[in-house]
Amino acid sequence: MDILKTLSKFFGLAILLYIALAKVRWSQFAQIVDNLNYSFIFWAFLAMILMIFIKYARIFLNLKNIGIEINNLKLFRIYINSLLLGQITTQAITTLTAAGATIISTKGEKKIRIGNVYLLNNLLDLIFAVLIFFVCIALNPELFGIVKVKFGVWYAVFFLVMAVLFVALFLIYKNRISQRISYFFNEIVESFRLSVKSSLILTFVVWVVYVLSCYLEAKIFYINLSLSFLVLVYVAGSVITAIPISVAGLGTRDLAFIYLLGLNGIEPEKAFLLSLFSFIINPIAAMTFLYLITVVLKEKK
Repeated sequence: MDILKTLSKFFGLAILLYIALAKVRWSQFAQIVDNLNYSFIFWAFLAMILMIFIKYARIFLNLKNIGIEINNLKLFRIYINSLLLGQITTQAITTLTAAGATIISTKGEKKIRIGNVYLLNNLLDLIFAVLIFFVCIALNPELFGIVKVKFGVWYAVFFLVMAVLFVALFLIYKNRISQRISYFFNEIVESFRLSVKSSLILTFVVWVVYVLSCYLEAKIFYINLSLSFLVLVYVAGSVITAIPISVAGLGTRDLAFIYLLGLNGIEPEKAFLLSLFSFIINPIAAMTFLYLITVVLKEKK
């Protein structure tokens, strides 16, 4: 099991190397970079900042609902730092780091409920992602026919390995998960009851902005596809990123983008760039900008 956990860290990097050597024509890649739509880069950057703010507001209001008092700027710094850490690790690390730092900042007060606030938000995001995924599938029924024709051996191997790693990781942690859930069940129910209303509303707003971001980021590379199909690709990429089989989803998510966008004739170079920009470059730029603002505000105090 320890070997599987170690290998999972390098799985995405191996896929990334495969993409770089076999999928991407670097002359075409450079040409696309030279012809980016910079006005849409600006709007996509603003949309990312807005989405981060809304997600932060969701955390802040949830903590307030369960009776936690914490300095607004301090919590925001914790949130931004955890997001930046998540860019080089996984979503699970992001959540654990943010929850742990929040607990320390509140001197351990109601630590179980603080953890549950972060858990609730991740759970709601997952539920919305699944619902939106199936809505997008329903709006793109022709996708099933395309998949049957174009689904290749390498993609079958890719998804099979992902499934095996996912099952292996679940088996590794299932006892720990079941023990924690049974032990903290009452606290989880109470925390969810206090927080779920504001979380539902703000999660809906987050996903509205998310859909807008999909449109704006695709326009940067002159990708003109139906919004439902674009969102389908993004949600699939988000789910793959959340699975701890790669560092920040590198490689695994990029291959999913190349495959899915390729079904509609988008070049691998554009798909690869869209994946990198949407999940790495734009988030890091927005988070760094917000982090620098918190530094300036802290210095003024």
